[in-house]
Amino acid sequence: VLSLSLSITVSEKAMNKLNSQMIIFLLFTTLFLSFSPSSQLYPTIHDVLVSNGLPAGLLPQEVDSYSLYDDGRLEVYLD
Repeated sequence: VLSLSLSITVSEKAMNKLNSQMIIFLLFTTLFLSFSPSSQLYPTIHDVLVSNGLPAGLLPQEVDSYSLYDDGRLEVYLD
């Protein structure tokens, strides 16, 4: 009976350590992904302007959103 309770204690300690490691891993992964430059899914309007040979300062910083269509039309929504 003594060896059985000892193995349960070791198992609980192992599970607690595993849970702690998992929590730390998830925390760091979440922080890394939230600050990753790739977290920006779409380029800014200023990036679109520059990639099309236009100056980034053509539009103000207060651009709320934009739509770029396949036919080349660009709609810009200001804040």
